[in-house]
Amino acid sequence: VKFVKSTTDIDERKRRLETFKRFYDTVKLCRTLSCLESWIYDDETMPGFSQRYALDHEAAEQLTHILRDDDKRKLIMCGFKNAIESLEIGFKGEVIK
Repeated sequence: VKFVKSTTDIDERKRRLETFKRFYDTVKLCRTLSCLESWIYDDETMPGFSQRYALDHEAAEQLTHILRDDDKRKLIMCGFKNAIESLEIGFKGEVIK
């Protein structure tokens, strides 16, 4: 969510959301955590995303060490899906802060 909202330009936010949705469509095909992380931390995929993601999820990563890799992958994917749904609701109401 912060990756999309880190700019005040509404058109740029919409562009970032569409880029993230394409990214999500790609990574949902990953069946392993290592596949998913290779996409997340490839800054060429979505410039600026990997840094923002790492910064925002560092504490969460430390807390999930007890989870199996597949559960971590599922948790990350749920977070991505939730972010997309929340942002789309915000755009429909045009109350994106």
